[in-house]
Amino acid sequence: MSMLPQRCTRKNKFMPRMEVLEDRTVPVATVTQNGNLIMITGNNSKDLISITDNGLNSAGAISITGTIVGGTFNSTAVTEGQSLIVLINTKGGNDTVTYKVTGSFNRFLVGSDPAKKVSATGGRIINVDLGTGDDSFIFNGDDPTVTFGPATGPATSSPRFSPGFDLIDSSLQVVVNGGSGNDKIGLHYQGTIRNGRVDLQAFGGSGDDQVYLAESITGEAGASNNAVVDGGSGKNALGLILDQNKFFSGPAPAFLPTPFTSSTTRLQGRSTDTAVATTNVVVVGPVGKFVIM
Repeated sequence: MSMLPQRCTRKNKFMPRMEVLEDRTVPVATVTQNGNLIMITGNNSKDLISITDNGLNSAGAISITGTIVGGTFNSTAVTEGQSLIVLINTKGGNDTVTYKVTGSFNRFLVGSDPAKKVSATGGRIINVDLGTGDDSFIFNGDDPTVTFGPATGPATSSPRFSPGFDLIDSSLQVVVNGGSGNDKIGLHYQGTIRNGRVDLQAFGGSGDDQVYLAESITGEAGASNNAVVDGGSGKNALGLILDQNKFFSGPAPAFLPTPFTSSTTRLQGRSTDTAVATTNVVVVGPVGKFVIM
C-alpha cells in the first residue's frame, strides 16, 4: 500500500491516506518446446497453469496460460502421427495445474482420406511432478463437439451418445506424482478406444492427499487400458472408478455402466486411507475404509 498525504479540513494538517496498489504477481513458470517435447517448469512460488489441448498436432494445438513468462504459449506444429510429450515440473509452492482435452486423438482424422490427413496425432505422453507444497492437478477430457446420436444406433455410430474424446490408432499416457504436501489429484477420461491405449497413473506421494481416477470407456477392437491410484504415505482419500459404456436401443438414449474388463487396475492403500472403487479394481495393501461400488 502507498501512503499519500491528505489535507485535513478540520485542523488544516496533512493526514496519511491509504491506497491499494494493483496486483503485481510476477510470472515465474517457463515453457519451452523442442520438436515434439514441451517442458513446463515452475519455481518455488505459486504457479497457476492452465493447459488446453485440441488433440491435433497442428500449430497452436496446445495452449498454455497462467503465471508463465509471456502470459501465453502456443505450441508449434509437430509431425503428423507423432506423439506430443508434455513434461510438467512445478517445484515448490502451492501450485494449481489444469489440463483439458477438447478433441479426439486420432491418427487418421474421422471421415478423411488417410492420404490427405491433416495434423493427425499419435497421442500424448504427459508426465507431471508437483514437487513440494499443497498442490492440485486436474486432467479432464471433454469434447464439446460430440452430440447425441439416434436412440437405436450402436456405440460406434457417429455422432456418439457419450461425451468425451476418442482414441483411434493412438494412445494417452498421464503419470502424476504429487511429491510432498497435501495434494489433490484428479484424472478423468471418457470416450471410445479403438486400436488404442489409455494409461492413467496417479501417485499422491507424502502428505494427506486426495487422489481420484475415473474412466468411462466404450471399448472396441484393439482397446487396452491401465489405471493406477497410489496414495503414498499419509492419511489419504482414494478413488478408482472404471466403467464401460453399454448402449441399448429404445425410445431414448440410454446406457448402463458396467465394469470394463479389458484392463489392468491397481489401487494401493494403507490402513490410514479411505477408498472407493468399482468391483474390477485390484486393491493392494490394507485400506482403513473401503467401499465397493
